[in-house]
Amino acid sequence: MNSTTKILAYMVALCFSSEVAESANPLYSDFGTPSWATLAPPPGRDDPTKDKKAQEMRPVRELVFLEDHSELKRWAREGNRDSQDELVQHFVEGALTLDKEADLAGFWEWDGLEQRILTRPGHLRVICLHFKDEIEVRLPHLRGRIQDILDSDPTDPLSQYILGYCYYWGLFFGQNDTEAAKWCLWAAQQGYATAQFTYGVMCGTGKGVSQSDTEAVKWYLRAAKQGHARAQSNYGFMCEKAAAQGHAEAKRKL
Repeated sequence: MNSTTKILAYMVALCFSSEVAESANPLYSDFGTPSWATLAPPPGRDDPTKDKKAQEMRPVRELVFLEDHSELKRWAREGNRDSQDELVQHFVEGALTLDKEADLAGFWEWDGLEQRILTRPGHLRVICLHFKDEIEVRLPHLRGRIQDILDSDPTDPLSQYILGYCYYWGLFFGQNDTEAAKWCLWAAQQGYATAQFTYGVMCGTGKGVSQSDTEAVKWYLRAAKQGHARAQSNYGFMCEKAAAQGHAEAKRKL
């Protein structure tokens, strides 16, 4: 296995597999997080003037860059919904790690968890990495809700992506890499940035599709243009790699 294939194999672990420490991540340890890979606030944040707990949320963005998430984790444990969503968002972006016992105690009691999974699939990634064997018992109606959404609107990109994610992990619908890639591609073609990034990883590793660095870079770029931090990191890394190998266009982009 050459070095490029090894790196691309690592990328799929970031997307679908177990959490890996940043010290072992070539995208971070070799190059650092690019300055343009900023963390955007998650959508749907309530007005921070509504209550005292929300007022406490003001420092969260600064805490991210200080790499101190202890307060954010505490707010999440105390039941603050915005903090819980923020925690998941940063976990998905690779900005923090989560300990099942310390940080996710009471996860299944999070308010409106099933609906949040359908609107913020990062919650599904937390489940797959920490609670995979419990989801079908804990949330028995989730499969039907995903299917109902797709039956009413087969073109809904978020639901397409969630279904692809389920196929990858073997949740509810069985494990099938080809189906996972198909549904992810459909969501990506509609401009859903997370699906574009994920499909890029699948192309790069040949998971469910033919392996193609060219296709991987294409989809990373599309997601990166929408501000997807990990796609920006992967695209930058691939350009660095190609430039080191003498690729003129990659050198120009750097």
